[in-house]
Amino acid sequence: MVNLFAFFDDAGTGNAINDPLVSCAGYLGRDGRWDAFSGKWRQLLRSYHVPPEKFSMKRYAHFKPPFDTWDENRRRSFMAQGLKLIQRYVQAGFVGVVRKTDYDTYLSESAKERTGGYFPYCAEMAIGLVEGYLALKAERQVWDEFNEYVTYVFEKGSLGAGYVHRAFEAYWGPNRHWLRTFGDPETKQSAELHAADILAYEVCKNFKDVLAGKTTLRHPFTTLVHGVPHFMLAPDGPEIAAMEQAILGLWERQRMLGLKT
Repeated sequence: MVNLFAFFDDAGTGNAINDPLVSCAGYLGRDGRWDAFSGKWRQLLRSYHVPPEKFSMKRYAHFKPPFDTWDENRRRSFMAQGLKLIQRYVQAGFVGVVRKTDYDTYLSESAKERTGGYFPYCAEMAIGLVEGYLALKAERQVWDEFNEYVTYVFEKGSLGAGYVHRAFEAYWGPNRHWLRTFGDPETKQSAELHAADILAYEVCKNFKDVLAGKTTLRHPFTTLVHGVPHFMLAPDGPEIAAMEQAILGLWERQRMLGLKT
């Protein structure tokens, strides 16, 4: 049986006015591949004297310690090696992203209450993309019987993560299918979440650049999407409104399944 892990992180969940977007992004991979990636990633961090708890793409991009003294050659070398490791060991990337104003304007209050906020909304989109990808690879429908074991892991402390767990348990539940589990939240020291953090940051940064009128994408983002298959949902306002009935219908389906178990 295939044993897979999907690690996700968030970006843009702070209250800063210059964060118009929220994303949930991460990678799917086999357990053995993740183990190999973790060892190689930690080796890379040690070689550049970066404590695992001090790594984040935001720190790197904004020249915060321990990256504040690095020259451009060191920065490029480190990132090139890091991106190469992600390309080598992960299976696919998944992204859910939403503009905060679109979410606020086009989603009803009842739907907002059920989704739980920007990050849970994006996280549910990302989980849906993973399930769609696995169904496509197995040449089955999403709701058909499956035989791959998937553990979903989200960064500890992500704003709204509790709502993601609640929705996940309502969707799969202990009586629904033992092949889908919600793993213990990981911390920022996790190598797997470092990979997810890079993707989440790059998605938000590139979307903000596009909104600001820029026409070129950042190098880390283009390197990742050209080296690994990525799947993304980024609904605009009208698409969010159209998706609302599906969201409410899913929750009603979850409620009925709960009554039947």
